[in-house]
Amino acid sequence: MRRRAEQPSFWKVSILPVAFIVVSIPLALKLVPPNHIYGIRTSATLATEGGWYAANAAAGLAGIILGILTLGADWAILRTDKVTREYKVLLCLFIALAAIAGAIMTGTRAI
Repeated sequence: MRRRAEQPSFWKVSILPVAFIVVSIPLALKLVPPNHIYGIRTSATLATEGGWYAANAAAGLAGIILGILTLGADWAILRTDKVTREYKVLLCLFIALAAIAGAIMTGTRAI
């Protein structure tokens, strides 16, 4: 008798988008001062404090919105029976990475 392959858990694939939401909240609330470790760090954002907060607030807000959308997409992907387990995990990962890239692009365009 053949065992059915275990499906990926929603909680396992949602770790990345939830972490992304958590790190985006302080940026959106403008709680992170200019630094060289955390936030959008470009020569333009580090040049002025106003540029830093504008870029990181935009990236943080985009990160929260895209993180929530990623969670919804992950949930929908895991509910379908039309793709394999491996493809589901890869799709969830790709969507999460695209969301991160989208938030970074939003932040760099805000200044």
